[in-house]
Amino acid sequence: MSLLHCQNLAAPPLTLVLYPGSRVLLPCPSNATTRLWLRFLNRLREPTAGTVLWRGQELATWPVATLRQQVLLVPEVPFFFGLTVEETIAYPLKLRRWPHPQIQANLSYWLERMELPRHWYGLREFELSLGDRQWVVLTRALVAAPQLFLLEEPLKLLATPRQALFLQLLDAQTEQAVLMVHPAPLPAPWVALAGVEGA
Repeated sequence: MSLLHCQNLAAPPLTLVLYPGSRVLLPCPSNATTRLWLRFLNRLREPTAGTVLWRGQELATWPVATLRQQVLLVPEVPFFFGLTVEETIAYPLKLRRWPHPQIQANLSYWLERMELPRHWYGLREFELSLGDRQWVVLTRALVAAPQLFLLEEPLKLLATPRQALFLQLLDAQTEQAVLMVHPAPLPAPWVALAGVEGA
């Protein structure tokens, strides 16, 4: 069964099917159209046209909180909710009421793989560069482990080594699907969705 089946969503219409492990690019810069599409897909906005099924069920019938744990949007502009770096990364797990030892173990795992400097842990958003903030937000996304990542140009603010590391770690999440706004082609398994250049 598909994770997401989207038919003629909004205008211009978006049609796609995503399965576990799908890696699909919207091959254009982030713009009003792509931002709207992604927000429809995690119910930050409600579409007025088209059909969207999540795991075979109408998207609108899913409780919003439940859906957003499974379909995670990472906006182009990173934000921390006024929290420290460590609190920001732990936030999705605290919302799920994970036990503290389990949260710490999960954080340790991802902080090491994302090569996050330990001295960042107590810092706040204004103390980091835009690229560093994006790195924190992408770490938070991996910690959250949704079934579908919706990513708005996540590589744009990153230096080349971080871009490569993030793509490597993302590709290792073989049971999760990714829909990413990214204007340049990427090697397989990434596939550009036809008909949306410039959106």
